[in-house]
Order: sequence, then structure tokens, then C-alpha cells
Amino acid sequence: FEEFLHGFHEIDEYFANTPFEKNVVVLLGMLNVWYRNFFKVASHAVLPYDQ
Repeated sequence: FEEFLHGFHEIDEYFANTPFEKNVVVLLGMLNVWYRNFFKVASHAVLPYDQ
């Protein structure tokens, strides 16, 4: 659980400190909105992975 919290904190820091045009979190979010609106899809998969 502590590793999850640490990872979430790193993502939050990345999101807050990276310009939007280079921010993968923002770009993926915008791509998701575009994909949902353009293709009218109603589902979204979240696929966790481990390194």
C-alpha cells in the first residue's frame, strides 16, 4: 500500500510540474476525451502492470 501511495505522489508531482504540451497524463486524458467523443465509445479499460 505504501508503494501505491508513493507512486501516486510521483504521478501527482509529474502532473503538477510538467508543461501541458509535454505532460503524458494530460495528453492521455485529452486523447481519451477525443476518442470517446469521436468514436462514441462507452467503455474504458484500466490495465495495471508490474515492472
